[in-house]
Amino acid sequence: EIDQYIQLVCGNEANPSTHETGKAWLSYYSFQDKDPYFLKQAKDRIMDTAAYEKAQIAFYEGDGKRALQQIELALERDPTNIYIQFFKGRILEQRGNATTAYPIFQKLYDQEPALWDAGLKAGVNLLISQRGNAQALVKAEQIFQQLINQKPFDVRALSNMAFVKLNQGDLRQAERLLVQALQLNPDHANSLENMVYLQVLNQNKFQAKLYLDSFISKHPDSPKLPILRQNPLTSELMQEM
Repeated sequence: EIDQYIQLVCGNEANPSTHETGKAWLSYYSFQDKDPYFLKQAKDRIMDTAAYEKAQIAFYEGDGKRALQQIELALERDPTNIYIQFFKGRILEQRGNATTAYPIFQKLYDQEPALWDAGLKAGVNLLISQRGNAQALVKAEQIFQQLINQKPFDVRALSNMAFVKLNQGDLRQAERLLVQALQLNPDHANSLENMVYLQVLNQNKFQAKLYLDSFISKHPDSPKLPILRQNPLTSELMQEM
């Protein structure tokens, strides 16, 4: 069984509590391996009063309502904790509430620019919540440029900046960014998807089909595929697959 091969060792406590062991399993699940077995190990050990950890478990189980209830309890006890605030944003984002998630992420990033992921999520949720808004595109461009300045080779920032440029009609700049992103990670789903739209707008059907083939082969279960089938720009390509 898995537990015969994976064991957690506490570096500062010879006999950690059951709760601390549960937190360690939760961290392992969050950052190392999304195997449900590890989440169950955490769930079986976390104290019922540990609202933040309970919120994380509910989030990973897909129970957004319970996750939100628990994270609000955690914030009542520790309202200035940036990690709890960030996780509340993640819960709202998971529930499709980008309008409420965006200001949480933006405030965190404004307060602490080292919270790079907060900036990324601020830009993404801004675009989702204000789709088609030209001013939102300008603000998102500023956010993604700051992120790129911090991490020039992060594929997520490059791809999202390309999405902004695509929607601003700057196809040349969008293509430059997407080429760079795909050089760093040829399998990156958002970059491949954006490249399909870009090549369609460039009226380069052959290239569009190549990128679409790559997207489908590497991400056959992507929830974006139905959107590609329904989008007037790409529906014809999908019918030819």
